[in-house]
Amino acid sequence: MSYKLTNIVLKIAASVVSLDCGHLGNALKSNPGYLKLRRIRAAQSVSNTVRLIIKIMIMIMIMMMMMMMMMMMIMILITMTMMIMIIDLSVVLIQVCWITFTVCLQLLLDRLSCLTQ
Repeated sequence: MSYKLTNIVLKIAASVVSLDCGHLGNALKSNPGYLKLRRIRAAQSVSNTVRLIIKIMIMIMIMMMMMMMMMMMIMILITMTMMIMIIDLSVVLIQVCWITFTVCLQLLLDRLSCLTQ
């Protein structure tokens, strides 16, 4: 950029800043509640931000609780599956014991019948 063009841009920027400062000064002079209004708006902005952060934290906590509930359900399902497997195993063991008992009883009866003949 040329020197003249840079000076023109700087002058325009300075006039905009001075207008803005002049506008703020005039607004404060003509309306003393202007500063209070700006403070209120700033406080509202902070309040909205805090409210949003709290909503996000609540959503994260709800998601964590849901994940914990899902984990508990999985643990219950695993426990139930293991119990069913144990019950199935117990039934098989009872069947094996019953078969063994009946075979032993039959052998005993066969021995007794041989002895009585």
